[in-house]
Amino acid sequence: MSRTFKVTESEFKLLPVDTLFKARLDGIEIKTVTPKDASKDPFDKLKWCFKIMDGDFADQKVWGETSDTISPSPNNKFYAWACALLGREAIDLGIDLDVDDLVGLRCELSVEHEPGWKDPSQVYAKVDSVFPMLGGFGSSQEEPPF
Repeated sequence: MSRTFKVTESEFKLLPVDTLFKARLDGIEIKTVTPKDASKDPFDKLKWCFKIMDGDFADQKVWGETSDTISPSPNNKFYAWACALLGREAIDLGIDLDVDDLVGLRCELSVEHEPGWKDPSQVYAKVDSVFPMLGGFGSSQEEPPF
């Protein structure tokens, strides 16, 4: 039995850099990474999925990754992204942050372009930075979850 498929134009549009996008966090997954160097132990990362909320890129998804360790160090994206989603300058030390509480919150984000690891000629957008939504806490909730 033969199966045929029609070749159609792709609806995919590469998100441009140097642009702020209004977005909503759609989900966070734990991803276990196995290093190519067998002497190193596997480790976990968080894979964040954001959905663009408006404009020419509405409903398009973009992903970003952070470590699974949260601390207020200047280079900790997990901490920075959580603060931005919660509309806070800081998160108190000792707080147990449930990432499920972040899902559905809104923000603004920027992207960077990265070549694909399987095919470097393919370029993908990934989340670079996450910023608080202008106008305050970005959800239908009245208060942050903690």
